[in-house]
Amino acid sequence: MNKILFIDSMSVMGGGQHQIVSLINGFRYRYPDIEIISVLSVNNDIFLDHLKKMNIKSYQIHFGLNGYKNLLLKYYYSINTMWSIFKKLKKICFSENPDILYATDFKSAVYISLLKMRNIRKVYSIMSARNHSSHRLLDRFILNKMDGLIFNSTYTYNSYKSVLNKSVQTLINYSIVEKPKNFLNKNNLIELKDKLFNNQSYLVGFVGRIVPIKRIEDFIEMVRLLNNEELVISFIIIGEPDGHPKKDRYYLKLKKLIKHYKLSNISMINYKKNIYDYISIMDCLVLPTQGEGFGRVVIEAIFSETPVVATTPGGTDEILKDGNNGVLVSQCEPNELAIGVRSILKKQINPKNKIPTNMTVDSILKNEYNFLSNLLTAQC
Repeated sequence: MNKILFIDSMSVMGGGQHQIVSLINGFRYRYPDIEIISVLSVNNDIFLDHLKKMNIKSYQIHFGLNGYKNLLLKYYYSINTMWSIFKKLKKICFSENPDILYATDFKSAVYISLLKMRNIRKVYSIMSARNHSSHRLLDRFILNKMDGLIFNSTYTYNSYKSVLNKSVQTLINYSIVEKPKNFLNKNNLIELKDKLFNNQSYLVGFVGRIVPIKRIEDFIEMVRLLNNEELVISFIIIGEPDGHPKKDRYYLKLKKLIKHYKLSNISMINYKKNIYDYISIMDCLVLPTQGEGFGRVVIEAIFSETPVVATTPGGTDEILKDGNNGVLVSQCEPNELAIGVRSILKKQINPKNKIPTNMTVDSILKNEYNFLSNLLTAQC
C-alpha cells in the first residue's frame, strides 16, 4: 500500500472530519511509507487548516449544490455540477494513481462508485447510521460498488447490513480519538469559564453539528426544565449548521425556540479549534441525538474528565455503560436528559473516566491498516 486518496465533501468540521484528521495523522506517523493525499470541499477551511499543519497534499473542489428555487434550473445545474465534480475527481485519480480511494461521507462514496478505474480499491468509511427505507435502493447500489466498507460501530453496521452483498468486505472499527496533549493550565481554564459564562454556576453543554438528527431542540427543552429548579446553570451549544447560519432552517428554528422560552442563560457559538478546552470547563456534556453512529465527542469528554449524558440506542451504547462511565437515557425525552444532568450535578452519580480497551488509538489504526492491506492483497 503506497498511496491513499481521502475524499470528504462536507463543508463543516464535524466528528467525521475529526476522525479523518486523526486517522491521517496516525497513518502518517505509524506507517510513514504510505503517501496520503486529500480531496475536500472549498468551504471547509478548518479541515484544510488541519491538513496543512500536517503537510498533507490537498485538492479542493466545490461540492455544494446550487440554491435555485426553479426546479428545472435546480436539476439542470445540479446535474451539471455533479458532472463537473466527477470529471475533476477522475482527473485527480489519473494524476495521482492511488492504491485506495477512501470516501469519508455518502456524497464522496457516490462519486467514487461511478469511477471505473482499474487497480484502485474503493473504500467507504461509514460514520452515521441510516435506517430510512427510502434510501435502501440507493444504498444497495452505492455500497455494493465498494471493495471495502468500514463502520464506526456495531450500531452503524446493523443499520446497513440488510442491503450488503456478501462479496463486500466489511470492518467494524471505532473512530480514533487521541488524548489531548496541550490543555490550558487550570488557572486559564477557570479564566475562560469566567470570561464566557458565570463562573459561579454550573456549565452544561452540547458539542456537534447543528443538524436535525442531533435533536438540539430536546437540549433546549431540557434547559427549560432545569431552569425551574434551584440549580444555577449556564448552558452552551457549540457547533455550526451544514448551511449558512442566516439561512439554515433548523438553526433558525433553534434560535427562535430559545427566544420563545426567554432562555437568557443559553448561548450558541460557532465551532472552536480548541474544543477540548471548552469541553474541559463543562460540568456535564449532553448528547441528545437520534441515531448517533458513534459519538466521538463522548470519548473527548471522557478524556477531558467531563461527565456525559447521552441518548440510547446508538453507537454511544458501545462507549458508555449507564451509571458507570456515563448516563444513558431514551431518545426524544428532554425530561430524562434533565434527570440525568441533575443526578450528575448533584453528585448522585459520579461517572468513571474510562473508555473500552478496543477503542485505543493503536488498536484502531492496526485494524484499519490490516483491513486495507488485505483488500489490496485480495486484488492480486
